[in-house]
Amino acid sequence: MSKVSLLDLPITTFTPDQEGQPHLAFIDRPGRLPIYFRGKTSMQAHMKAVSWREEEAAKGNLKTPEELAG
Repeated sequence: MSKVSLLDLPITTFTPDQEGQPHLAFIDRPGRLPIYFRGKTSMQAHMKAVSWREEEAAKGNLKTPEELAG
């Protein structure tokens, strides 16, 4: 299995079936547990995932595809 950067993985968003349940977004990491984000709306959950990924990349905690390959 080739390694994929968290920067390249899609963010999947779910809308709950019942009112009052949180909307979810997650980054599904192959071979590992997904990272979940909750929000009052699907867009809020998605933006939390985007913000987290950008913050981690700025800290240098996420490897780019080039770093994973090399």
